[in-house]
Amino acid sequence: MKKELLITLLSMSLLVSGCSPKKNKESSSSLDPSSSEEPSSSEEDPVPEGKVRVKFAPMINSERKEDYIIDFDYDLAYFKEDASIYSKDISMLSFGAVTVNQTKEMVLSFYERLGFENHYTSATYDTEPTEDSIGYYFGHANVDNKDLIVVSIRGWEYKKEWCSNFKIGETGNHVGFDEAAQTVYNDLKTYISNSYADKELKLWVNGYSRAGGVANVLATYIMDNHEINTDAHNAFFYTYEAPQGVYYESEEGINHYDNVFNIVNGADLIAKIAPKQYNLYRCGKDVDIFANNIDELVNEFDSTIEFPKFTPDSGEEPKFTTEVEFTNYLISQLLREDPLWEDEQKGITVEMVALNTRERFYNNYQQAVMTAFSLFFSLKQETIDSIAEYYNPSTNLSHLLALLSALYYEDGLYGCLKPFLDQDGLTYDETKVKHACNQISQFIMKPGMIFLTLFMNDNNKNNLMRTIDMHMPEVNYMLLKQYNENKD
Repeated sequence: MKKELLITLLSMSLLVSGCSPKKNKESSSSLDPSSSEEPSSSEEDPVPEGKVRVKFAPMINSERKEDYIIDFDYDLAYFKEDASIYSKDISMLSFGAVTVNQTKEMVLSFYERLGFENHYTSATYDTEPTEDSIGYYFGHANVDNKDLIVVSIRGWEYKKEWCSNFKIGETGNHVGFDEAAQTVYNDLKTYISNSYADKELKLWVNGYSRAGGVANVLATYIMDNHEINTDAHNAFFYTYEAPQGVYYESEEGINHYDNVFNIVNGADLIAKIAPKQYNLYRCGKDVDIFANNIDELVNEFDSTIEFPKFTPDSGEEPKFTTEVEFTNYLISQLLREDPLWEDEQKGITVEMVALNTRERFYNNYQQAVMTAFSLFFSLKQETIDSIAEYYNPSTNLSHLLALLSALYYEDGLYGCLKPFLDQDGLTYDETKVKHACNQISQFIMKPGMIFLTLFMNDNNKNNLMRTIDMHMPEVNYMLLKQYNENKD
């Protein structure tokens, strides 16, 4: 229900976000879901030779208390190959790398196991994340007497950093991703100049979700500026479910770097935003791992996951018949231009601001959404639980309907949330939060009304929830695994 509430009230996040704003829970035990190996009964089971262990909390099954554990194959000899050729081995190892990049301890343990040394972790692993911070790790390994530098960007457990997903800016690259990429790039140049100046380098760059967006922008700095001594045959870039953040004047102008591989699930909404209508894209090559047997794969990964079923539109002229078409339909609805909303019965006419241009998003919604999610990540978990329960349509439909009615009026949404904010004891700028609530109310009424309308129909509600789950590692691990198994 918490996920449904967030999507309903703040569906704006689907336009520019890098990941769903979930807070991972504490884990108690572990399971290896790999179909090619026996499940691990305990996290303390010995790690087989030539493998590195990764664990992550469930993102789909909110009732599961155990972490997942997967043992990935590794061999630094993978990086002897040409970086401009897709590598099944590196794509799987990089997936493990991006999944484990949650805490400093986890990332250090992972890369020490692989044989990296001269570790550098950004200070942001040891401090509370801010709206503009970014976490990243550098390490060095020797591959056939050549220097390999890894750049791994944190895509998990970054809390308020999530707000930068909405900082798209007025023009140029996605500002939130670009600022983070510049931070990583400048620090990387310092790291290299301190120990590996004048050496021909191999690079390995990886990132998932928001971190994938940052890594994709970073690729343009590394490959275009020529300040780091590497090339397209020696710099390996692997991103996963990365949102679009590199500015090009048109699709025809995209730089399809041969050595930048973006692993994407074609039914994942996050990988299609910010939308190309904002002139934001991914550089490099997209590797679409979507497959029609997703339900079978998810069940194989964890049979306890209740994965929403997809239902095609049943209208005489169907708006969508496949999951990919449904995702494209959502984008088209969010970007439609329909500026006026009228309620003749209540005598209300509301001038809406469409999202069909980047300028309109920047001028009307960017700061409001960043404020709202910054507030969300500042709340205590019990407060979030209280809000979710109070507006649960299954048990308190009248409360949710009252909330929707409040959206008509200035400060209506704020009035509904204020008791919970007071209960939390959080200190905040009331004027700023009121303004954010009013702007979000305007969005929810239209074009965000498409999401509320979808929730009125059980089939479309499941379709929407399934689209969100398409971004999660449980799904994409199995899709990538199958893709690589079937690839020549």
